[in-house]
Amino acid sequence: QDIFTSIPQVRVTLKGRKVYDPRTDTTAYSSNSDLVLLDYLRNNRYGKGLPNSAFESDFASFKTSANECETQITPYVGGTAFNQFETNAVIDTDQKVIENVKKLLNPMRSLFTYNNGVYKLKIEGTGSSIKTITSDHVVGGAKVLGERKNNKYNRVIGTYVNPFKNWQNDTVSFPPADDTNVESAFKHATMLSADNNTVLEGNFQFPNVTNTYNAEALCEVILRRSRNQLQIQLTLTSEFLELAIGDIVAITYPSGGFNAKPFRVLGLEINEDLTVNVQLFEHQDNFYTFNTKNAIPTIADTTLPDSFTVQPPASVTLDDTLVEY
Repeated sequence: QDIFTSIPQVRVTLKGRKVYDPRTDTTAYSSNSDLVLLDYLRNNRYGKGLPNSAFESDFASFKTSANECETQITPYVGGTAFNQFETNAVIDTDQKVIENVKKLLNPMRSLFTYNNGVYKLKIEGTGSSIKTITSDHVVGGAKVLGERKNNKYNRVIGTYVNPFKNWQNDTVSFPPADDTNVESAFKHATMLSADNNTVLEGNFQFPNVTNTYNAEALCEVILRRSRNQLQIQLTLTSEFLELAIGDIVAITYPSGGFNAKPFRVLGLEINEDLTVNVQLFEHQDNFYTFNTKNAIPTIADTTLPDSFTVQPPASVTLDDTLVEY
């Protein structure tokens, strides 16, 4: 009471909550995006409060995704490696659970699904097809959707939280202003020329990302996918009942010009006659290629002289001159 004239404003930097890791059956602090989501889904106090039976046996898909989140990425030669996906979030419990789940999915390119009574998580990345679709498997025709200009970009700008700027919002882009390290096809000038010199920018929010390189990598994936966004809608025979969201399939369909072309399943519906409606999006492994990044420039500190230390004058000469008035 004698020290403060009013209620003090307290500010702290929180490390975060301890979360359960099914890989080790332990609870400890972690910013692993997968484990943060799993904790929210299972928590009875502020999360969804799902029982263990709502997940696969032994949390199989979450274990796999947790390992992928911790894949080490080195941004440039000599740079410090970091985890591929990390989440640093503040959750508002007044928000709907689904809104908070979307918020926690934002830092990682993942597919969260509910199938056969259990929740699964799959990190979207490179992979091989698990099944091949031919015209013999297609019931009816195919609806092919080409690229759309409103979803195509030649520069993507991401807003994230920068801990080196007092945890304020900052922006990063792909390709960066200095795209020397970017492969030719994804240099801004190259894409701009291909797009009839039309600037196509996309702005995305990554409020739970606190690493510059994580944010830039997310921008890069969005841009790469936007420039190869072929979609196809099909009705398939019952042989494809076991398909799941996130699976990669190869399509050989002469009338569409496809020869073992890979697509990812992002929509799935089973009909009463056991045929399967699927929505497929073009897949290329190079969507997820981590391009060499530029090192963050180090700004030199300002060094001021010590006002309490005065150096004596040096090289002083004294002349004696007669001045008459």
